[in-house]
Amino acid sequence: MSPPIRTDDRHAVATTNGTKENSDDDRGHRRHVLSIQSHVVSGYVGNKCATFPLQLLGVEVDTINSVQLSNHTGFPLHPGQILTGSHLRELVDGLQSNGIFQYTHLLTGYVGNVGFLEELVKTVREAKQRSPSLKYVCDPVMGDNGQMYVPKEFVRIYRDQMLPLADVVTPNQFEAELLSGISIHEEKDAVRVLDVLHKKGASVVVITGSHLDGNQDRIVGFATDGADKWKFDVEKVCGSFTGTGDLFTSVLTAWMANQCSLKESCEKAVSTLQHVLKCTVQVMGAMGDRNTELMDVQVVKCKRDIEDPEIIVQLQKII
Repeated sequence: MSPPIRTDDRHAVATTNGTKENSDDDRGHRRHVLSIQSHVVSGYVGNKCATFPLQLLGVEVDTINSVQLSNHTGFPLHPGQILTGSHLRELVDGLQSNGIFQYTHLLTGYVGNVGFLEELVKTVREAKQRSPSLKYVCDPVMGDNGQMYVPKEFVRIYRDQMLPLADVVTPNQFEAELLSGISIHEEKDAVRVLDVLHKKGASVVVITGSHLDGNQDRIVGFATDGADKWKFDVEKVCGSFTGTGDLFTSVLTAWMANQCSLKESCEKAVSTLQHVLKCTVQVMGAMGDRNTELMDVQVVKCKRDIEDPEIIVQLQKII
C-alpha cells in the first residue's frame, strides 16, 4: 500500500478546476524533460548520468528506463532487466491517462531491443502531437569505434523513422557514418554528413566526436542548425570512460532548454565534459584506480563544473 500523498501548499497553487500547479512555472520559462534511456544501480551511464546535470541546470526530469542493470556492461557480470515495448507502452499509457504526459523536451538514449525502439517511435509521435512545441533530442546509441552493440535493425529505424522526428540528433562518428552511409576521414566528409542528416529531418545535428586523418590524440566535433556549421577541436583526455555521450547530450539539452544558442550550448557542453573527464582522472588516480578499464564520470564531484563551466573550448565557424 502506498503512503498517503501530502501536498505542501507553500509550493503549489490551486487552479479554478481544483488541480494543483507548481508556482515556479509561473515565474519563468518552464523546462520539463522526459528522459528515456538506460539505468544502472552502481555507476554513471544513461539516466543515472543524465538526471543530475539536468536538475543542476534547472530542468525538471522524469525518467523511463529502457534497461536497468546492476552496473555497466564493462563488468564481467551485469544482471538486470531489458524492458520491452509493452513495458514502455504501459508506462506511457499511465502518464497519458492521468493527464501528466506533458513535457517541453524528450531525450532518448540507449535502447535494449527492437520492440522497445519501435514503441519509442510511437511515443515520440504522441508526445509531439500532445505538445507541438516539444523539442526531441535523439542520441542514437548504436555503437562506437567501428563496433555495433545493438541489433542492425536499429540503423533503419533511427534513419527512417527517428531522424524525421528529431529536433536535435547527437551521434558519435561511428553512428553518424551508419546513419548517413558516409565514412568520415576528413573535415569535408563530416560536413557532408551534417548536410545528409539535416536533410533527413533533424533541425540540429551535433557529431559529438571524430578522429580525423587517423589522429587519435585529438577529438573533433561538428554542429549545424541548417544555417551555419561549426567545429570544435580538443585534446583527448587519456583514459576509458563510461557515460561521456550521455553526459554531453544531457548538458547540451539543458543549455538549449535554457534558451542558449547552439554555439553557446555546444561550448558549454564540451567544456563541461573536458572538466569532468580531467577531474575523473584525478579522482580515480587518488583512489589508486587510474588503470581501471572503464572509469565512471565523476558528476557529483564536478557539480560546479556542470553548473557554471569555465569555457575552454570555442567553436569555429566552417566557411
